Amino acid sequence: MVSIFLARFFAAYFLVMGFVILLRRDWLIKASESMMDNQGVILFAGIFTFMFGLVLVLFHYQFTADWRGVITVLAWLSLIKGIFLLLLPERLIAFRRVITSNPNIYYIFGVVMLGLAVFLGYHAIPF
Repeated sequence: MVSIFLARFFAAYFLVMGFVILLRRDWLIKASESMMDNQGVILFAGIFTFMFGLVLVLFHYQFTADWRGVITVLAWLSLIKGIFLLLLPERLIAFRRVITSNPNIYYIFGVVMLGLAVFLGYHAIPF
């Protein structure tokens, strides 16, 4: 039951964020650059991401070779990102700036998010 709820949650999140990335790329680039220059925002994001990832890992610890495993990997990635934001924010920001130095990379992220939304939604929403 938790797996289905989380699959629906992530499907909705990835669907909306995928379209935001694809349709509002320039705005998103400006907003994320502004956020990376604000230490308070980084601290808050680190605390929130760490707590969110920890809750996900504690409630959904299923390393399986199916769609439930994807949710577990997403949970662990969130937890690891939160830890990095809290312990090594400068390195994570530098890594993020290298990755996103090409503005077209956002299109790839958007398409990947839409793909994840379809994949998780297919497994979580009864037809």
